[in-house]
This record gives sequence, structure tokens and C-alpha cells, in this order.
Amino acid sequence: MNSEIFTNTFYRSWHEAMTELSDAQYGRIVRALNEYCFFGTVPELEGVEKIIFTMAVPSIDSSIRNKTCGANGGAPKGNKNALKKQSPLNQENNPPCFEKQPTLNSETSKVEVEGNGNEEVNGEVDRETTTEEQPSLIKSIQEESENIGFSLDDNLVTKISKSGIDPGWVTGRYSYLEFARDKLSNDPKYRDKPDSELKLLFVAACGWEDWREQYPSWKDRREKEQIFMEKQQRRKQAMAKKPKTCPECGAELDNSLSCREHGYFEFNEETYEYNFEEIGEIIFPDVFKQAALAVG
Repeated sequence: MNSEIFTNTFYRSWHEAMTELSDAQYGRIVRALNEYCFFGTVPELEGVEKIIFTMAVPSIDSSIRNKTCGANGGAPKGNKNALKKQSPLNQENNPPCFEKQPTLNSETSKVEVEGNGNEEVNGEVDRETTTEEQPSLIKSIQEESENIGFSLDDNLVTKISKSGIDPGWVTGRYSYLEFARDKLSNDPKYRDKPDSELKLLFVAACGWEDWREQYPSWKDRREKEQIFMEKQQRRKQAMAKKPKTCPECGAELDNSLSCREHGYFEFNEETYEYNFEEIGEIIFPDVFKQAALAVG
């Protein structure tokens, strides 16, 4: 139970996401959010109700963390870097609060304490997306979602940008957005859902830790598959360019790419080229020569 929490903020974006729901669905979600905030209870929801609840949890967690830290006066003395707060979804007790954290001053290139939740790890700052980075990230998410055929409105794009997704995962071949789309499209639990519900799932998936853990190996596998396919395509194209004449005499080659007088062509699997192998003079031992003459 979160004994120090007496209020729960309900955001307008949550209400807008729930406008198409029935009164019963709306009520169940509001009750679930309050139960989670005040008592740490994780409800058993399904479908769109579970989607909206999952999207709201990070905001509730952040609110609980801030209120608890305010009540306790910040992190314990001597704690250089605060521990990351874990959601009640994954733990029984409330975690330690955040103390003021270091940030990178863009003008001085020095680490300063700004109290924005950043952490210093091995001398480097692990920080959330800054205000300056946000417009670029939003644009990248918008473009990539359209590229993969999963066009999203501005509200949903903004939600993804605030999910803590790594900006480097949004652009380039095999992005996290493509990964999430493929996972949803191939999973029987999700692929037959209405488009509006599927988009909400897609946005929520951008913050799912288990999927984020799976993404690097998925990307690595896809890149290896792409390299193999490209290699096979180059090999196929190279093998199709068969030589037709002998480079020594210009005679037409037979089906085995051979010239009876001078040699034959052989495909090199390393260079993807046809190499000409000349036929050397065959030298018989004297005993065989004498035998051949006797027979003759």
C-alpha cells in the first residue's frame, strides 16, 4: 500500500483516449488506476482497458516517486546516485527515492546536478531526452511509423517520444518501431484486433521492457539474414554471367564451359568470378610410351 499517497492525477490525454469507451469500461479503468496508485494493486484487465491502463502506469509511477521523495526529503545522505524506481508491477515495497542527479551542461561540457532524474554511470550521464532533442525525435517517429505502414496521429507519436525509447532505435534499417509492428502482426493475440486498438497497443509496446530486451537480438538476426540474402543474390547474378568463348582461341565453349584444346572455366565461390584453368601438357613415363608404340 502507498500509505503516503492521497491523490491521483488524471490526465486529459487519458480521458481523450477513453472517449470511445462505454461508461462501464471507463469506470473500470478509473477504478483500476486508483487501486494501483493508492494500494499498488495490479488489476486483471483485458483488451483496450488493459492497453490504456498500461499506458498510464509510467505516469502514476512517476507521480508516486515524486510525492514520496518530497515527503522523505530526497535520497538518503551519502547516496551518490539514486536507484531507479521500479513499478509496483514488479516489486512489493516502495523503492528508494531519487536524489538530485547529474546532467550535462551543453555550454561547459561539465556534469552538473540539476535534479531531473539523470544518472551517472561509469562517469557518463544516462539522461532522458532533452527538450531540444524532442522535436527531432517526434519527427523521426512520425516518419518511421509512416515508412512501416503504421501511420499515427500527433498525440500517439508524442506518447512514444515520452516512453523513454532510445532515439537511435527509431531510425535506420530494422528500427524498434518495425520490430513492434512485426511482433503485433505475427501474434494471434493482437493481429486481429481493430486498427484503433492495435495502434494503442503499438504505442504501449514502445515502453514494454521485455520487448526492449528482445529487440537487439531481433535486429541482429534480421541484419544477418539480410547480409545472407544479398550475398546469395550477388552469387546468383555472377553465376548467370557465364563465359561463352575460350580466351585462348575464341572457340565456343561446350555446356561444361570447356575448350578441348586449351582448358575450362570454374566458378570461384570466394570472388564470385569465373576463372579459366588451362590444360597443361600431359607427360607420360617412357614405359607407357613404349607400350603405346608396341600396340600401335
